[in-house]
Amino acid sequence: MHRAVFLMICAIPCVLSSTTISSDLNIPATEAVLHSKSESVESDEIAPEDTPCTCGVFLSSQFKKGSKDQPKGDSVLTQEIDMPFPNNAIGNKQCTHRCLEMIIKHLPKSSDIICATVDKDSVHREKAFLFVKNRSYKWHPTNFSAGREFCCKDHQPYKCSKGPK
Repeated sequence: MHRAVFLMICAIPCVLSSTTISSDLNIPATEAVLHSKSESVESDEIAPEDTPCTCGVFLSSQFKKGSKDQPKGDSVLTQEIDMPFPNNAIGNKQCTHRCLEMIIKHLPKSSDIICATVDKDSVHREKAFLFVKNRSYKWHPTNFSAGREFCCKDHQPYKCSKGPK
C-alpha cells in the first residue's frame, strides 16, 4: 500500500533528511528535518545496537542495483528518527514506513532539495533511492525510488531531456 502511494506521488527523490534545509526553499525549519551529508554524525560514537532508524537517499550512480555492496559516498539526504525500532525484519519495515511518512511532506520541493544538497555540480537523469539503517552501521536498500529522474546544474534543477542517458 505505502509503495503504491509512494510511487504514484513520485515527484520526489525520496526526499529524506534530518534537521535543517536552506531557508530559500521556503520550508519552515521547525517542519523541515533535512540534513545535508556534511552534518552527519560520527559513527564511532554510537554502538550499532543504539543506532536509531535512519533514512538515507542515494542517487543511482552511488550504488549498483541488486548488489549487497554499500552505496558509495555519503547519502544526499539523511533523516534520523529519534528512536530505534526492533532489530528484526518487522522493525526494519517500521523504519522504512516511518521514512516514507517523512518523505511525503517534502514531495513538492524534491528537485530543489536534491539539487541543493547533492555533492556535485551536475546530475543528469539520476534516480533517488531510499536506504535505511536500523540498529546497524550498514545501509539496507528498500527498493523504493522516486520513480523519476533528476537533473541539476550548479545545484539548480532543470527539466531532464528525453532520450538516452
